[in-house]
Amino acid sequence: MQRFSKKGLFVVFIFVLIFTINSYCQDPLPHEMTWDDSLFLLKNILKDLSKEKTIVEKYKLFIRAESNYKLIQNELPKPEAKRLRKKLQHAFKKLPPSLEIDIQNQLRFRLQKQHNQTYYWSDPITEALFVDFLNKTNTSSDNFSKMIYVNTESIEFDSITGVFLSKNPTKPAMGINYLTANRFTEWFSKMYKIRVKLPVDNMVNERVDISCWTKSKWREKDNIRRENWEMFGGKFFAIFKNGAKIGELPEACYPSTQIYIVTSYANGKKNYLKKIKLEL
Repeated sequence: MQRFSKKGLFVVFIFVLIFTINSYCQDPLPHEMTWDDSLFLLKNILKDLSKEKTIVEKYKLFIRAESNYKLIQNELPKPEAKRLRKKLQHAFKKLPPSLEIDIQNQLRFRLQKQHNQTYYWSDPITEALFVDFLNKTNTSSDNFSKMIYVNTESIEFDSITGVFLSKNPTKPAMGINYLTANRFTEWFSKMYKIRVKLPVDNMVNERVDISCWTKSKWREKDNIRRENWEMFGGKFFAIFKNGAKIGELPEACYPSTQIYIVTSYANGKKNYLKKIKLEL
């Protein structure tokens, strides 16, 4: 009986030892570990991140590093915490961009590299997305008639339900004036928590297959453009199929004008990081 008890105690001891070792090996780090141990593991994750080849795995490692840093940042000496935070910021800058980002299955952006610029360019804004904008901003049917240059039969106001509907939801929204296009970018930024804007001239000059609104700052000093600048906050152009500037507000009115929006390289990476976090 005494011999059995000793064996039993030995088994219990081994079990506790294995459990303790496994607990320390888990990630994220347990609270009992010292910040020296935590720091060591965090640095190893950052090293692995620099060696990893695939984009998705790089983002996953960055998320692990960021999570572990948050666990220990309050326990670290301030200089060490600051140094690690800079390391994480540098690691984020080094993360490669995704070639495409998808904003909540509503709009796709593609990575563009043009001269010294890198940014994300959207697909054309569809009627479905534009109708969502109209309904969520409580647009009236009277105001809608002021937003477009030509009457469209594809988007209509249902007086019974009190909402706008589209007969061709996947079709690009066309013929929308500049002020409404600019309002759309502001709404989209708030709605989907990603900062977007209309493209500027040099982003569109080489695109010969589209017609869209762009925005560029006014610098010329004649009175007509001064008046336009005061009214609209800048000088705006529609870019047509030959890639040339073909009109300025308030004179420019083109039924084929579409809406494209852009977001920065950094915003695109942040959005992709958010998507990976949701998938983990």
